[in-house]
Amino acid sequence: PNRTQRAQENPCPSGTYNPQPGASQDSQCVPCSGGHYCPEAGMSTPGPLCSAGYFCAAGARNSTPNAGEPAAGLCP
Repeated sequence: PNRTQRAQENPCPSGTYNPQPGASQDSQCVPCSGGHYCPEAGMSTPGPLCSAGYFCAAGARNSTPNAGEPAAGLCP
């Protein structure tokens, strides 16, 4: 993100990733893909698949999101 001079200095937050090495803008952080979760800051690829029985919408931060979270859902 902004003002980044070194890798991992200002990583994209959890729930996002950045596939572009050397990116320097917050706008280059991409929400984690639907069906995946991005638990850590500074990820360069979408994270693993969410847990069985759960749906992870874009921007999910954990594999078993709680109902009521914007990126959450139990499978019907």
